[in-house]
Amino acid sequence: MRPRLQNPLLIAALLLWATASAAANLVPSQVLGNTQQLNGQDISVIGVISFLKAGITPDGKPYQSFKLCDTNACLQVYTRDKSTYTEGKQVTVEGHFWAVRHEGATPHFNELVLDTD
Repeated sequence: MRPRLQNPLLIAALLLWATASAAANLVPSQVLGNTQQLNGQDISVIGVISFLKAGITPDGKPYQSFKLCDTNACLQVYTRDKSTYTEGKQVTVEGHFWAVRHEGATPHFNELVLDTD
């Protein structure tokens, strides 16, 4: 006899884990609705770039940050890669999601840090 999964929360968590581990494209509202389950995971997210800005870190390294948005939510994205991003363009990005990430004394909440080559 096969064991039956009767806990709907467990079933949802297993489905979410399988989706994330298979690198399926999530949308920002899915990520933000499941921050604790996705914390520390490598994920792929599709959305539209908004609030694009470029800067220089205190140690002199260039970075870009932007919000990746769907119709319901926007996810903060941070990258030091050399890709050129465009405001208003739909993109798929892959990176490491953090519910909370500290950079020095500054906390960053619900942020996707893109993989760099």
